[in-house]
Amino acid sequence: MEIADVNIPWASFYLIKDNMQTAQLYPLNIYIGNMQLPDSIAKTYTDQIARGINDALVTVLENDFTSRTIDNIELKETEVIIKGTKK
Repeated sequence: MEIADVNIPWASFYLIKDNMQTAQLYPLNIYIGNMQLPDSIAKTYTDQIARGINDALVTVLENDFTSRTIDNIELKETEVIIKGTKK
């Protein structure tokens, strides 16, 4: 990816969640390459990413892409655990 004639190798963000047992995930700290975007700029994008994650989960559940209801999502150091119950 190139921005203003600068080659940017990647864009990334961290995912966090609250301590409650929910399927909600929130993005934190957006990086382009190894540079963190300032919070004033990143706020717009983190809101859009959070809305996209939420919309994706709603789409999966409402259209029966899975035979389960997502009850909780756990973020571990190297994995994501999605817990659900059969419908």
